[in-house]
Amino acid sequence: HSIPGIGSMFVLFSATALAQLFASERQNRTLQRLLSMPLRHSHILMGKLIGQFMLCLLTFGVMLAVGTLLGVRWGDPLGVLAVVFTFTLCATALGLATAAVARTANQAAGLGFLIPMVMAPLGGAWWPLDITPQFMQVFGRIISPIAWSQEGFTKLIYYSASFAEVVPNLLVLLLFTAIF
Repeated sequence: HSIPGIGSMFVLFSATALAQLFASERQNRTLQRLLSMPLRHSHILMGKLIGQFMLCLLTFGVMLAVGTLLGVRWGDPLGVLAVVFTFTLCATALGLATAAVARTANQAAGLGFLIPMVMAPLGGAWWPLDITPQFMQVFGRIISPIAWSQEGFTKLIYYSASFAEVVPNLLVLLLFTAIF
């Protein structure tokens, strides 16, 4: 339970660093210089998002490798990769949403610490949501995408679930992605 939970938390830390990057580029006016280049704005944005997404995938990859070394049997490889990919996409979208809210690099740094530190325990990264009161389980699932990735990992690791059985978790993570 701990390895995917802490891995998810670190992915959120990595993803919300995107907000600090955008805020510092706005403050240093490097973003304005980038936008004046003969490139589409969408290409610049996608380049930054894809870079951050790849960094988050690397973070999850390290988590998977450490877990494997410690003897974690992840279950259906397609299901595991789908949960990793979808949660990472969701975390990257959250990083972009944080960048839209933060006006300064200090605000972005504060939000980049606060968001993962709130979402991780509420989403069950530090302990299983099953041991919390019912209202906390519901609140955690509403507020934190970690709850849905953790549930997906739990199904795969403990209950030998197939890819099809984690599809509902993937759909909710995609909904979080769209909202962010």
